[in-house]
Amino acid sequence: MNRLSAILNLSAAEATLLSAHRNNMGVFHDLIASAPITVDLKVAGNNALPLPGAGALNLIPVAALILCRTANALNADAQLSFGTTPGGREIMAPFPLAALNTALQSFAVSLTGLFVPVLDNAALDCTVENADTGTSGTIEVVFLGRAR
Repeated sequence: MNRLSAILNLSAAEATLLSAHRNNMGVFHDLIASAPITVDLKVAGNNALPLPGAGALNLIPVAALILCRTANALNADAQLSFGTTPGGREIMAPFPLAALNTALQSFAVSLTGLFVPVLDNAALDCTVENADTGTSGTIEVVFLGRAR
């Protein structure tokens, strides 16, 4: 069982499928993944996370996967939040990206037990609440949810 399947409670085959298609938006059984977006950690502000559905299903947030793409003397002090509107915090209050200061480091933010009504074609928001005080760096964010 790989790390993605353990985090999301997926079979190994589902996790492999999701990993193989991580550059595309899509629906995998009842799992909905946003397209990966690149977020500049040095710029505080809003970043849209579009979902690929048709607006017919509700989404139950499951996780946000975060991968550090570039890092140049990052201080790992940026904070992110997730919401249903720009600057919103309905899904996840601001949380620190502690220790995320090297390219290719990653982690998943679990959103289990949380239900915020979101349609499967919404544009969610990933907000950099506090920019990193280091030199430069970007992360890639994918939002995952289950359709119901």
